[in-house]
Amino acid sequence: MNQSRAANIYIHFPFCLQKCGYCDFYSVTGDMDDMTAYLEALELELSGSVFAASPEVEIRSVYIGGGTPSLMPAPLLQKLFVMLRERFTIRNTEITLEANPRPDLNSLLPLMKNLGVNRLSLGIQSLSGKELAFLGRDHTVEDAIRAVQSARSAGFENLGADLIFGLPGQSLKTWERTLDGILDLPLTHISAYALTWHTHSPLGRALVRGEIKPLSDDRTADQFLLAHKRLEKKGFEHYEVSNFARPGFRCRHNEDCWTGVSYRGYGPSAHSWDGLRRFWNVANVREYNSRLMNGHSAVAGEETISPARRRLEKLALGLRRKEGIPLNAVETARDFSEWGEMGLIRIHKGHLVLTACGLLLADELTLHLAE
Repeated sequence: MNQSRAANIYIHFPFCLQKCGYCDFYSVTGDMDDMTAYLEALELELSGSVFAASPEVEIRSVYIGGGTPSLMPAPLLQKLFVMLRERFTIRNTEITLEANPRPDLNSLLPLMKNLGVNRLSLGIQSLSGKELAFLGRDHTVEDAIRAVQSARSAGFENLGADLIFGLPGQSLKTWERTLDGILDLPLTHISAYALTWHTHSPLGRALVRGEIKPLSDDRTADQFLLAHKRLEKKGFEHYEVSNFARPGFRCRHNEDCWTGVSYRGYGPSAHSWDGLRRFWNVANVREYNSRLMNGHSAVAGEETISPARRRLEKLALGLRRKEGIPLNAVETARDFSEWGEMGLIRIHKGHLVLTACGLLLADELTLHLAE
């Protein structure tokens, strides 16, 4: 199908049991009444979508993130999928749901599978109890392992896990133990992110107060390179700076977002891209509900992306991917020999591709190319 008629959907479910120390995404606590009110507002937003009831638009992916979507009680989860299928043409669609690997997930797994979820993303983050406590996670190492095993038993073949490295005091050995434990599990996708010190997150505020000493950039880089080496050795393709997949199990939703396919976000704080504009919803669930229930738009702002800005974004996103960027996307007279000698790039099939060491400097190299 023509890319202009392809689209992706993101649903932001804003509720969590508690705020994790590193998290900067919009989330709040809430009970059944709060979740029901949110879903009623979401239904109104979905009904006004330009993609709704348009069979010519291919919905390539639905990504349900948060927040903690696996907190949704069964009746609300069922209602959400009825709402989606009534309004969108969903066939051969990748449907991802983010889940917290707590024991209460197990009872929902058969329902998720029956509703059409075909990709489960588990927020495991670490296989060290000490690190999980530091991050503010409310599951144990044993919970995480059982969640993967239960999901596989429930019939999920496409199973992903999120990990975080670069934690204060985290040694190469403890990170290696987490990687080894993860590789023992039947996973098809692994996302590994360096800890980001967001200003408004609990850990970010503790850093500003001087209560935490961050891991050095050099040690964090060593952990990144270790993940690259260990995961690729075990058959995972390092297809984007933070993402690894078994052959055939790349995340379609993310791939489309990185390559410019349009996506529409629904729910408080959700962002959208239509090929020319980027726009975003109000980041407050009560205001989100109020706006929609009173017949108003949930959109809080928008920006039109200039050709120069779009070129920079395409360079940045392309360099982060395994395929790199076409050489004709940059100045043909540019000499890349120095970067090659430094082990930062290679030229492959007419593309400039960053090595693992180059990926550590992706932002800096992007700016050099854009000059």
